[in-house]
Amino acid sequence: MKRSMSMAALLVAIAVLGTTGAAPSHALMLPPPPEYSLALTEDSGTTDQGGVASTRLNSTVINGGQTLVLSATGVPDGVSVAFAPELTYTGGGSDIAVIASPSARPGTYPITIVSTATPIHTVTYTLTVTPADPANDFSFSLGAPPLTVDRGSSGTLNVDTATIGGDPQEVALSAVGVPSGMSVGFEPATVTTGGRGVIRVSPSDQMAFGTYPILVYAKGTLNRAVPLRVVVRDGRPDDFSVRLLMPRGTAEAGSSVGTTVMISTMAGRRQNVTVSSSGAPPGGSVSIWPTSTNSDAYVTVRIGTARTTPLGTYPVTLTVTGSVVRSQTFEVTVKPRTIPAYQYYTWYNSGDVIMYEGVAYRCVIAHTSMPGWEPPNVPSVWSRA
Repeated sequence: MKRSMSMAALLVAIAVLGTTGAAPSHALMLPPPPEYSLALTEDSGTTDQGGVASTRLNSTVINGGQTLVLSATGVPDGVSVAFAPELTYTGGGSDIAVIASPSARPGTYPITIVSTATPIHTVTYTLTVTPADPANDFSFSLGAPPLTVDRGSSGTLNVDTATIGGDPQEVALSAVGVPSGMSVGFEPATVTTGGRGVIRVSPSDQMAFGTYPILVYAKGTLNRAVPLRVVVRDGRPDDFSVRLLMPRGTAEAGSSVGTTVMISTMAGRRQNVTVSSSGAPPGGSVSIWPTSTNSDAYVTVRIGTARTTPLGTYPVTLTVTGSVVRSQTFEVTVKPRTIPAYQYYTWYNSGDVIMYEGVAYRCVIAHTSMPGWEPPNVPSVWSRA
């Protein structure tokens, strides 16, 4: 009793020290919350009606790292804001085109650039729209976007220009916000308004599938821009691979062993797949989580055995079904159970098996073992296993 009281007193002393004194050396130090900052290379710009003003958003990591989802608010009628990319990471950036349509009203407008993360941060870009010069104007457009390209190949779109006012002029074609692994070229790089060029987009054969926004510019005496979405895909038939991180394992009869199925997209698009099994050990079972997923995923598998499962090695087939069917075999070896020795003052559940003087016994009635209750002495409590 005295020992219990001294322990309680010690715990109280520790609690008091933790609130009034210095923190113990082993105290858990939580990491600081994630934080970052934003800045624009140009926080204001001017364009005529039908033109574009450009800037770039850069982020700096302060604590941690996270994804930033970019958007804009306070955008006036007739004006649009395009990001390339629309999703970036702390420490990264995005090219921004603020595009005024021919119908945009002249004036000065504060536009808020929003980065949605933890926490949300904003910066302000001030856009000034001036009247278009009807004596010196042009337009350009891209034919039938978005552009879908198989990785490892090239895709093209026409770039059409038109002289709206004044004499035809030469405009230089370019692209910004081009992601790593993608090349963009123009044929020719300079077009006289009223003429046509071609934009050629070539993703590498290792580029990840997905949709990538880029910004296409035409620069003459005035600047014009059009956003373009490039969809990168794999032109080969959809396919995936299946691999077991652990292809075999051992379990005592009555216990279980696990493995992980790694599914990877090899060609085509990511697809939905289902995972199933066959060949569970006699009396055993196979649990799979999740049973439905996509073709870039890890799946947890647990193979259970029964106490009555015969000793031996059993092949368990794990099958992943999508546009194709792929299988792998996990070998589970069932070995004899390690039966613990009988102990006094121990709680035994009905069905527990122990060894006593070289003989295995199974508990019939749940109880706490006591001297004199040895298995041979209480046949109503213990039976031979």
